[in-house]
Amino acid sequence: MSYLRTVTVLGVLKDFISAIRLDPDDPNNLAPLFEVVELHKNRSLAEAIHDLVILQKRICLIVPHTYHYKLSNISHTTVSVLSSKDIEVDLLIADKAFTKGGQEAVFGGNDNLGVIELADRTIEAVIGQSLGFEFGGIIPMTAVPITVADPKAKDNPGRECCVQTIIIPAGNMKVAVS
Repeated sequence: MSYLRTVTVLGVLKDFISAIRLDPDDPNNLAPLFEVVELHKNRSLAEAIHDLVILQKRICLIVPHTYHYKLSNISHTTVSVLSSKDIEVDLLIADKAFTKGGQEAVFGGNDNLGVIELADRTIEAVIGQSLGFEFGGIIPMTAVPITVADPKAKDNPGRECCVQTIIIPAGNMKVAVS
């Protein structure tokens, strides 16, 4: 066994999230939950929105940020140990609703779901998913609501967002101990 390549895992996660449907209960509605699903290099949603020029309502940015390695089967007589790799990823979820105070962007309205509902639907879809790999399912960690605004843009009310942190098991490797 070996570790999965991080870019491979992220690509499969992007494809999986892109395939989540807006209305999973309606077999005739194939519209995606997110209008944009992209990989991004850092956790700054304001930078990501600027970099990607994201104008759509429902977006999910996938941001890898921590790689965890754990050793097991360690003893004084051990000649090898098992090392496991987990990839910690933030899903930056945003919805656009330009209403005073951002109420509809957070809680939903006539024309949008809101970030709370988007985050709930996303985690319900990904929790426990192995993404086709053999090392276990996705584990949800935290969800934190945030508001992102460009301090230079006076007329911009910003975007209401949710940062959903997940862990993806990414393989095991037998490591010789000398």
